[in-house]
Amino acid sequence: MTRGAARTLTVTVPGARVVHFPMPPLNALAVSVSDSAGALAAAGFVDGDLIVGTGEEAFEELEQMQFAFTSAMNSDEAMLTVLRGRTRIELRIARRSLSGGQRLGGRMRPTSR
Repeated sequence: MTRGAARTLTVTVPGARVVHFPMPPLNALAVSVSDSAGALAAAGFVDGDLIVGTGEEAFEELEQMQFAFTSAMNSDEAMLTVLRGRTRIELRIARRSLSGGQRLGGRMRPTSR
């Protein structure tokens, strides 16, 4: 896949032509909080949050999101842009809050917004 290229699902159906279904880009991290004592909750996340960017940079596609999120988590502190319902908020996260041997108390998975 070419960086920034749209992904397409191609399905062959009986008929005269091929039908293409564009797949939405993976451009957010869905946060699921399952333990209120875990690192995600302690960092300020709530179940259903969507991480959509770091600082001023909005996630556009999976590879860019992975690079930006990893870079942010390698700094002492990261500013993450989060959609909570329809509200956009900024969470300032200390790297140590989501790393090390702590239990996350949930998970983050790539999704489309």
